Amino acid sequence: MVKESIEEGQLSSPLIVADKPCENGCSGDGHEEMGGSSATSVLVLSTLIAVSGSYVFGTAVGYSSPAESGIMDELGLSLAEYSLFGSILTIGAMLGAIASGWIADLIGRRGAMGFSEVFCIMGWLAVVFSKDAWWLDFGRLSIGCGMGLLSYVVPVYIAEITPKNLRGGFTTVHQLMICCGSSITFLLGTLVNWRILALIGTIPCLIQIVGLPFIPESPRWLARSGRWQDCEAALQRLRGENAIISQEAAEIKVYLTSSVHGDYTGTLQRLSEATILDLFQWTYARSLIVGVGLMVLQQFGGVNAIVFYASAIFVSAGFSGRVGSIAMVAVQIPMTTLGTILMDKSGRRPLLLASAAGTCLGCFFVGISFLLQGLQGWKELGPILHFLIYDGAFSLGMGGIPWVIMSEIFPINMKGTAGSLVTLVSWLGSWIISYAFNFLMKWSSAGTFFIFSSICGITVLFVAKLVPETKGRTLEEIQASMNPLTKFTAYKFLGAYRYCREIELAPEFVFTASLVLFDQLVPTKTADVMVKPKRKKKHVEEGSTTRPLIIKEKPKAHGNGDDDGGRGVGGPESGGSATAVVVLSTLVAICGSYEFGAAVGYSSPAESGIMDDLGLSVTEYSFFGSIMTIGAMIGAVTSGKIADLIGRRGIMRLSALLCVLGWFAIMFSKGAWSLDLGRLSIGCGVGLISYAVPVYIAEISPKNLRGGFTATHQFMLTIGSALMYFIGTSVNWRILAAIGAIPAVVQLVGLFFIPESPRWLAKIGRENDCEAALRRLRGEKTDISLEAAEIIDYTETIKQLSEGKILDLLQWRYAHSLVVGLGLMILQQFGGCNGIGFYASSIFVSAGFPSKIGTIAMAAVQIPTTIMGIFLMDKSGRRPLLLVSAAGTCLGCFLVGLSFLLQDFNQWKELTSILVLVGMVAFNAFFGIGMAGIPWLIMSEIFPINMKGSAGSLVSLVNWSFSWIVTYAFNFMMAWSSAGTFFIFASSGGLTILFVTKLVPETKGRTLEEIQETMNPFSATE
Repeated sequence: MVKESIEEGQLSSPLIVADKPCENGCSGDGHEEMGGSSATSVLVLSTLIAVSGSYVFGTAVGYSSPAESGIMDELGLSLAEYSLFGSILTIGAMLGAIASGWIADLIGRRGAMGFSEVFCIMGWLAVVFSKDAWWLDFGRLSIGCGMGLLSYVVPVYIAEITPKNLRGGFTTVHQLMICCGSSITFLLGTLVNWRILALIGTIPCLIQIVGLPFIPESPRWLARSGRWQDCEAALQRLRGENAIISQEAAEIKVYLTSSVHGDYTGTLQRLSEATILDLFQWTYARSLIVGVGLMVLQQFGGVNAIVFYASAIFVSAGFSGRVGSIAMVAVQIPMTTLGTILMDKSGRRPLLLASAAGTCLGCFFVGISFLLQGLQGWKELGPILHFLIYDGAFSLGMGGIPWVIMSEIFPINMKGTAGSLVTLVSWLGSWIISYAFNFLMKWSSAGTFFIFSSICGITVLFVAKLVPETKGRTLEEIQASMNPLTKFTAYKFLGAYRYCREIELAPEFVFTASLVLFDQLVPTKTADVMVKPKRKKKHVEEGSTTRPLIIKEKPKAHGNGDDDGGRGVGGPESGGSATAVVVLSTLVAICGSYEFGAAVGYSSPAESGIMDDLGLSVTEYSFFGSIMTIGAMIGAVTSGKIADLIGRRGIMRLSALLCVLGWFAIMFSKGAWSLDLGRLSIGCGVGLISYAVPVYIAEISPKNLRGGFTATHQFMLTIGSALMYFIGTSVNWRILAAIGAIPAVVQLVGLFFIPESPRWLAKIGRENDCEAALRRLRGEKTDISLEAAEIIDYTETIKQLSEGKILDLLQWRYAHSLVVGLGLMILQQFGGCNGIGFYASSIFVSAGFPSKIGTIAMAAVQIPTTIMGIFLMDKSGRRPLLLVSAAGTCLGCFLVGLSFLLQDFNQWKELTSILVLVGMVAFNAFFGIGMAGIPWLIMSEIFPINMKGSAGSLVSLVNWSFSWIVTYAFNFMMAWSSAGTFFIFASSGGLTILFVTKLVPETKGRTLEEIQETMNPFSATE
């Protein structure tokens, strides 16, 4: 009967069941409301026992600083031996992190916490009774292993036992207790001996071991292990004896069951077989990106470096290290407490955004204070206030929320493996930053904090685009929404379950009836039904008809013409938002852009090391540096044809392979010939990348986001070059070459997980694959019919024309596109960008200004202005940004030329060096906003698909050729006249303004097909 009514469309039972009225907030049967909205005593006790481990974590981190003098004096340790003692904790933590997820899945959350405390107690006792460095190191390593386990299992356990409306605040207590443990250990260390301090460190370990038998195991781990009765018993203890737990228990069952359409036994078998390789599937891509990304950004924002070296930083800035450290502690604990209180009120995303913005601002001001000290200006403005801004903002959100989200987003079958990976990444990032920090500070204090500030700025973008809001949602709801393959099935089962509850079946039959309804009544194809997730209850009234459990498919609009079974039914319009697939595809693609920048930035920091180790002359090294441009021209000539032949992913794969081979040739070089061969190979790869990356991103991005996404190509190029220069000051040239290969390897792996360009697929006649790729890029529920039809129709029209060759470009129909593409590239290079970029230091020296300060100032403005250009690209449009950028570069070059002219006439000598700085910084800032990336973006938009390969090769070749001409001629021009050189560059900037005004079209908000039809008038005559 039920089945018939559903099939006939008569059933309109709402997906969300209205709550029946009840006095005093209880359910109709006199029990408390389901959901466990209150903090029961068992829940509070369980959390307190768990965060004893967090306190141990903080104690271990805070121990080394106050114990340093006592240990070194009593045991006679050298500074190197004590440094090993301090740093080996991180090595142990990485070992613990690797095993943490597997152990927690094998013996349970309580078992993992008890196991970790055994390691910590052993370690503390080894430290207490140490008589030499060996026992100290063994103890510290053992504590580190315990910390690695605790850093994963504590937030996971708390997240799995708490109600959804309290989970954020309870889980953040983990971070609060770390702060308390570290601060209290620091304070106690000023009063007691180091051995007594280590003995005190065992107290929270013992408290946790004693308390673990009195708290329940995680219900979700018990359910994962198939112990359903124990799961319900644990849930009842946690929610209270009078609470109704049936719906929460059933939702846990639903999530574990629905992933294989009700085959519960098969689910458990699959769960037990999950390995770390299983993480690298599209199913878990978003969860993995969010979890790993937050940890990487947290660590590379500089937190551990700042905490570990706070005293030294204050001293280097001329401030009392002790007073500064105490002030940071005084801010840290109340701000962490505030974050804990706000977690379940304001949500995770707002706190993360506010925290990342605050840390960005704090690091920027610290960098400014160090820069002003270097310029001998405003010395009284020390960094103490800015450090407190950073510390307070970090404690508010970025300190604890990444761990909260890590514990929420991974499904139960992958939680152990994913948790191990995420925790390992966190500790590895911590070690890298802590190790590199002193080298970075030695290179440039201001530059170091500007880097940290930039990374915090990237965090704001990352959170805004990728991190989901998890406040007020069950773990099962979060994981279903993050998992694109089980999302629909889970919602479908939940709909069946809520319907069975509404018809008031006996509680013990609800779950079984839900399975029956799920298997027999609800079709399994998304074309047949669409079940929506739970909405807010305030809109549902008893007896009203809201959204039905099963929604019949709406008839397709006339003219769709496709019988694909309901493509786009009820879906949003194609192309509106940045989906996870588009973001991932762009990130993988711009690994090539980073590789481009790394190759450009390698030769300068590696110069002295290579020349000394291999005995190269200046001429030989100059040839090594310049041969990359020859390789890039070779790559550029072939780039278009290769991209058309093997696809956009294929050419990126080939370019990454060439770069990896090149870097390895350099790394193992024993003479000049292998160096040159490696550099030539990298150049060929870079030449391919310079065309393939912007074209691929432009072809996969929605029209309203294409500009900003494609502009990340230039942004990552800038980042790659800057980071290569910074890292090169602290590592050997061979290691630097190995580091240069990393982004290429990442791209090679990532290319397996992203779709091919739909437009290239349409071009070679693979229309089904084109639509499948487009659906992945736009989202499973998005209506792609209009966009797909436009691409396929335009491509079919283009196919009537012959495949384009270089000579075919010289026809009137392509004149506008060719003039715009080539003109922008020529004007970009003749504006002096590479001449100024390559010889910035010598320009400042010839102007009488400190080159180090000048280059740091240029780097400090380049990254934020490039980011600004990305933001404005799809808001203000291409033409306005190009005009502003060209005007700014014209003004910057004019100011530099004017300063050299005044020097030639011996006028205003005290101002000319400052004028050079202002002009160079202005040039760099305005170039980053528009002229750096927009010519490549427009190149990827304006040529039709049949000519894109040939045109792209030609445009890329012209760019590299003129780059070589300008860089080769620059020194000769400066010898002729420094002022005249920059006035020529300024004139080129002025010509660019006229060129853009008269010839360059606005491409914002238009599809590639619309742009190409207006630029190439063949369609009017064909």
